[in-house]
Amino acid sequence: MANLRILVVDDIYTNRYLLSELIKLTGNEAVLAENGEEAIKILTPLKRSRRRSSTSLFD
Repeated sequence: MANLRILVVDDIYTNRYLLSELIKLTGNEAVLAENGEEAIKILTPLKRSRRRSSTSLFD
C-alpha cells in the first residue's frame, strides 16, 4: 500500500527517524511529532482541510 500519510509520534528522535525511513521505503509519507501536543498541532489543520493522516503510530 503506497501513498499513505502516516503520523509517527515518539519522544525519541532515533525512533522517529528510523520509522520515517522505513515508511518512505514503502512509498508512503511520514509526518513526525515528538509528543502528543505536536501531534494535535499537526492533526488539527489537516482535519479542517479534510486532509487526514491515513494512520498514526504513537509511543
